[in-house]
Amino acid sequence: MWRLTCREQEILLLIGRAVRWSRDHQARELIAWVAEPNTAARSLYARAGFEPDGARQPLPSNPAVDELLLRLPLGPGDHPTTRGEG
Repeated sequence: MWRLTCREQEILLLIGRAVRWSRDHQARELIAWVAEPNTAARSLYARAGFEPDGARQPLPSNPAVDELLLRLPLGPGDHPTTRGEG
């Protein structure tokens, strides 16, 4: 079984707060650009519900590396990153 580190839990908590704030302000989606080789970040975003949309571009700090666009639609209803937060 895969267990989250304390840091990963804190990052997911922050993402959950961003989701809640964005919904409260009528945002329709959240997006994140993530370096393709950064599998740890991509896994955390996936766990939070983000999905790649197929867009990619060169990483500004290193054009030899691509970054991928991840999206999280903010429709009504509960989402794993916001459950259990008071």
